[in-house]
Amino acid sequence: MKQLMLCLFLALTVVGVTAAQSDTELIEAAAEAYEREDYARAAQLYENLLQRIPATGELHLNLGNSYFLSGDVGQALLNYRRAQMFMPRDSAVQENLAIVRARRMDFVDSSAVGIIPAALESVQSNLTFAELFALFYLGWVSSSIGLSLYWLKHTWRKRLRLWMIVVFTLTTALAVILLSVWGWETHNPPGVVISSQVDVMSGPGTDYLKIDVIHAGSEFRVIERQGGWIRYWQANGEQGWIPTTTTEMIR
Repeated sequence: MKQLMLCLFLALTVVGVTAAQSDTELIEAAAEAYEREDYARAAQLYENLLQRIPATGELHLNLGNSYFLSGDVGQALLNYRRAQMFMPRDSAVQENLAIVRARRMDFVDSSAVGIIPAALESVQSNLTFAELFALFYLGWVSSSIGLSLYWLKHTWRKRLRLWMIVVFTLTTALAVILLSVWGWETHNPPGVVISSQVDVMSGPGTDYLKIDVIHAGSEFRVIERQGGWIRYWQANGEQGWIPTTTTEMIR
């Protein structure tokens, strides 16, 4: 029995080491393909890697670069947005997003977007959801400690009063922002058009009136789904129906 367990342990160890070596070789192969300017091959290898290991900001950034240099604007923007989820303040992600947005065919004037959507987009462009939750948790802990001291240390109450008001206000604001971001991402998830050109219909099907055309790299949020179609909303207020197969969700 001990020999069987030992053999099983050794087998699992060998499999684990082989998988790690294989992942390392895949990373090296993708980097080599990128260096020799075979960007389509690099993108394919990075996609394979994403099926094997947990996603990271750096991996999506490299994949986005590979797609962009191979001429696929839609997939490039999609992966830059996914990289932004992991490292929203990274300068390379921000610069590459600006470049690919400037090169896509559709210009979306976001000046008409409402104050609340603009504020939520700004928060997500600077903080990950985990960081936002960590700030809220820190505020909640600080409020709890402050409240305990307020009731236990009567002589400290005057000094604690202003601090408690500030901490409670900030924690409440963070709670509202956290819930708003979560609700927005859940009910109106963001997506990117990946097909080169998509007809926008007035309803969920090809029998409806064609009202517009959008192209790869167009960003949107989902309003509703019906069958194989989604009704989208863009920052300029435009709406319409497009096939689900022409898009990919960022999250």
